[in-house]
Amino acid sequence: MGEGRGRMAASKIKISQDDNAITLEKTSARPTGEEFTSKETITLDGKECVNTIFDNRTRKSTANWSADGKLLTINSTSVFERDGNTMEIKSVEIFKLSDDGNTLSIDATSSSPRGERKQTLVYDKK
Repeated sequence: MGEGRGRMAASKIKISQDDNAITLEKTSARPTGEEFTSKETITLDGKECVNTIFDNRTRKSTANWSADGKLLTINSTSVFERDGNTMEIKSVEIFKLSDDGNTLSIDATSSSPRGERKQTLVYDKK
């Protein structure tokens, strides 16, 4: 991800799903190296959900499955204050599980006043 680019990317993700929602528990590291976990529950019916994420910021998200049921797309918007200015970050995360169910890849794109960032994150099942 390059120096500094992955500092907020989750080192671990625990995912659970019931009929109507998916819960993501993401473990990340702050710039100081301190680990923290954020938890989001997102319904799978396309309706907007609001979750509190790191540093008490809120994120509004919607999730939709692809027609073939192989990709889950989560669209999110976060608004927060930084140095007296309000910033908005929009993101799109596309989740894809490998055919053997052992690898999850997430194609993530985010845009903010600082520009656009694209990442592909890959997680192995434990």
